[in-house]
Amino acid sequence: MGNASCISFRGYFAFCGTQTGYLQMFRMASPTRFVFIKSIKVLSRYISRISWSPIVTDRFAVVGSNKEIHVFSFDEKSMELIKIHTLSVDNLQNQFSDIKWSNSDGDRFVTCSLSGEVRVWDMKEQNNKLITTKVFNCPIRCAMFLPTDENIVLCCGKNLSLETFDIRSNSVLSTLNKRVSSIDNILWATKASTVMPKRKKNTGLKSEEMQSTINMEDNNEDHINDNNLDLEGNREENSAKTVDETKERVQSITAVREKEPTTVLYMIGKEINRNANQILLNILDKRSQKERNDDTSLCAKLFGSKDDLQEIFNAELNQIKMSGVTGTNLGIIPCLTGNIKEYIVKQAEAKKLTEWHLMMAPKISIRFWEKCMNAFALQLKEEGKPLYSACTYIGINKISEAIKILYDRNLFRESFLVARLYLEPDDPKIIKIFEDWVLYLDLTGNFSGASLLCLLSGEKKRAYDLICKIRQRDEHIEHIINMFSNTSI
Repeated sequence: MGNASCISFRGYFAFCGTQTGYLQMFRMASPTRFVFIKSIKVLSRYISRISWSPIVTDRFAVVGSNKEIHVFSFDEKSMELIKIHTLSVDNLQNQFSDIKWSNSDGDRFVTCSLSGEVRVWDMKEQNNKLITTKVFNCPIRCAMFLPTDENIVLCCGKNLSLETFDIRSNSVLSTLNKRVSSIDNILWATKASTVMPKRKKNTGLKSEEMQSTINMEDNNEDHINDNNLDLEGNREENSAKTVDETKERVQSITAVREKEPTTVLYMIGKEINRNANQILLNILDKRSQKERNDDTSLCAKLFGSKDDLQEIFNAELNQIKMSGVTGTNLGIIPCLTGNIKEYIVKQAEAKKLTEWHLMMAPKISIRFWEKCMNAFALQLKEEGKPLYSACTYIGINKISEAIKILYDRNLFRESFLVARLYLEPDDPKIIKIFEDWVLYLDLTGNFSGASLLCLLSGEKKRAYDLICKIRQRDEHIEHIINMFSNTSI
């Protein structure tokens, strides 16, 4: 084989596509040696894919650099190649990258090209064999029919991880892990007509003199800007708009920061870390007791009476409610003030429960803890975390709810494990999960996995029927089928 670009095997025969567009056929003489039979010119340049139909097993298609699709029929006994169809597209720049046959219709296949076009074909159609065309903005490397619904096509390319669209409506259904090329997001810069004034160093000017200097600079800048507006025209309008948008963003960020209140406990820490010397002087100063009480710091209130401590608690709670901050302070204050139940109930209603809330719930009662666990499980379910939700249900001995969450998300392995561990052996739920698990593997084309489950459950006849559904069989699959045939089913 020389200049091979792709290769495909069928029985004892190997078909090789070359970089020069030739289709070469070889026959296996021994496990390590192939004998050349013939070579035919198919395309002007390289062949990218040779694909066999799983329904009509003697039919295959060849695609590559040209705009044509060549469909052949091969007879193993006579070793003859017969061209059945030659399909083509109007795009002269088209280069096919992949082709995939349908698993239920021997005349239907899907192709994709480096120009971003995905096409579905049906050779039964008399006039127009092209059913639909979907165009993407990047080269498409491979495409196939969805095993459970062949009206849906899956494809992937250079910038798309996985794209699905419906043949009937030609509409995109979903996009997974979309990676957009960086060239599509380039924001081309526009020339700014004005330069931001540099930050001046402090030269010892008084505040009034500095303010007057700034005003003079602003007036000069406005004068320059007016002249530039007359000279630059529309380009200056675009630049000014960009500057205005930047100023608005800065102002909005500044406004948000100004609205953020500081908590009381933070202020106490600030006194200890930054203003400790001043507070020490105030306390040590020989003043009257009344004067010292009038100037008591927040830090001193920590060593005051219980009324002083309660005042700090109330002020801290009010600040937290106003600011909406989260963290340790938000939890420790309700614990110290005895309002932990009310606080956890509010978090549950807002669906913001955490493991910390569950840890504190038994302080109220065991019944309250169970309700919190149930609310937390529902919260995790809504957040798309079925495994965590199921574990939470198991923690409060709600096995049926845990199994249902796993089963609804098609997590058959996990739901089957939980059911076998906690339910009776003859429970109908175990049988239901097993049957749907096997059916799911069957519909998705995992016949070997479905056969294995049936064999492990003692259903040899059903396991044999499932393994026989595999159309493209290698020596390993044939050996398994023969072993089934040699044993009593």
